[in-house]
Amino acid sequence: MVTISNPGFENMTNWSLSDTGIMTAVGQDSHWASEGTYSCKFIQGGGDFSAGEYAQVSQTVNFDSPFILTFDLHEHREGKEASLD
Repeated sequence: MVTISNPGFENMTNWSLSDTGIMTAVGQDSHWASEGTYSCKFIQGGGDFSAGEYAQVSQTVNFDSPFILTFDLHEHREGKEASLD
């Protein structure tokens, strides 16, 4: 069985954040959540980002058994919001 610790970001235990350039991995945020109270927030600073710049959240997970991995994304850009789930 695949186990992802704290998938709803209720705390940032077991999650690692990293970023480069104008991309920023902010971490825990309460503006929007699809599970629990929090989500993980990423922001893009002013201007365009360049190839190779990124923001990421990661966790070591054992994928030795069959699984389905579902991502729930909420985008907020210039006053417009969209959810993909």
